[in-house]
Amino acid sequence: MLQKLRNFGTRTATVGIGKNQSFSSLKSSQPFVKSITGNVKYFTDRPHPGQKKEEDPQKLPQYVRRAEEVFPKDFLKLNQEVVHSKEFSEIDEVFFFINGRKSNEITEDQLMNAIQVFTDSKEERDYHKLVYSYPFKHLLTLVRDNTEALTSIDHLYNVAFFGYTYYVSDNSFWHSIERHFVSKLKIVEPEMMIKFLYLFSFQQKGSPDFYSMIESTLKSNLDSFTLNQVTTIAGSFYMAQMGRRSLFERLQQHILSYDNKEFTMEDVLLTAMAFHAIPTTSPQLHSKLEELMERHFTDEDVPNVLKCTAFLAKSRVLSPKFCGKLERFLTPRLNDLFIDDFENVLTTFIFYDIVGNRPFYQDVQKALLKHLPDMRCRHVTQAVATFFKLQMGDRATFFKKLEDRCLDFLNDPYLSISDLLEIQKTYCFTRVGTRNIYKGLEVVVSNLFPQLKENRQAYVQVYEVYRRTGMCSQ
Repeated sequence: MLQKLRNFGTRTATVGIGKNQSFSSLKSSQPFVKSITGNVKYFTDRPHPGQKKEEDPQKLPQYVRRAEEVFPKDFLKLNQEVVHSKEFSEIDEVFFFINGRKSNEITEDQLMNAIQVFTDSKEERDYHKLVYSYPFKHLLTLVRDNTEALTSIDHLYNVAFFGYTYYVSDNSFWHSIERHFVSKLKIVEPEMMIKFLYLFSFQQKGSPDFYSMIESTLKSNLDSFTLNQVTTIAGSFYMAQMGRRSLFERLQQHILSYDNKEFTMEDVLLTAMAFHAIPTTSPQLHSKLEELMERHFTDEDVPNVLKCTAFLAKSRVLSPKFCGKLERFLTPRLNDLFIDDFENVLTTFIFYDIVGNRPFYQDVQKALLKHLPDMRCRHVTQAVATFFKLQMGDRATFFKKLEDRCLDFLNDPYLSISDLLEIQKTYCFTRVGTRNIYKGLEVVVSNLFPQLKENRQAYVQVYEVYRRTGMCSQ
């Protein structure tokens, strides 16, 4: 393997998984045998994890775009007067109305009513099936083409909120909203600016000029804002990775001036998110955040408290006293946490080496095995590294279960390069794995040579890890 990596770039690797071979055999007691017979399988056309391949509507068969194939048959029997009116009550009515219509054939009131129906009905439909459908894309086109003709800022906000609700990533959609917003900037109230700021930052959209204009306007009105508006401004500029240091310093002063009783859990979360990575954040704000989190040590606020502690743990600013209280609060609740909340526990107490009591880590270890089937690759590998560092866990039981989970990731055809690097780095440096995990890694690296060729940085990392640890065949 090491020789192949050295020679990479001068020839193409020819060894991979055999036609009838799978990684599931690595878990068996039989020795691992690498076959070079059969067809070599390269995952060169695999989609990115978590993403679905979008179909080009122009390449779809004509019958797919017919209304009879898009809408339920019983819906076609509805009274045409209802369908062609400007009042809609269901998503199917909207789709039937816009079918075949051009951008200049729909009024502003009809467009707003259609958007409102979608905003109110998101939970009633299969999200992925809906947003990848041709009628929904046609609706986005109608909205985008008519955005700059909207006569009201409230209507423009409804369009932005629609894009926020359905996670619209189309840049042209957000550019049209931004252009219209900037053209009416002089008449937009500061409170409405904050709403637009949050929607754009959440979607990671908007130009630097857009944020700069909003910043200059909001800085002159900070004294008139409520606590929730101040924390929303701070959180929004953090999500967008925008905002000058002077803005955050002024926001910090305003937040410190409020009494603890005025903070909601949302305010605490936005503050922790916005200021955890800013070097100039004062120790007074960190202490204030710890006091505020202690006030929310309740069962219903567990998810948000853990999100806050995960943010602050990244900056290593949590005090040992607070961590002790957090341990006592979480210990009886570890087995009942949802997977996202448990991952935040790992982030807080394991990823950033926060000192914890050994009995607490033992409880985390037991809960980890319960959540293991649903955990992501990054959290499994970090757990391996941390418990190895703590010298906790038996290799034949605890670490073997973690290794089997990592083999599941290697067997996944949608395995990403970043997950592969995490598994390789963890097991090569800790050396806690069996022969199966190291042989499995070599096979996957061989199969992913085409992707590594395109990602030179990842290739160098793979080679350096093998060179420094020697945990591969020559």
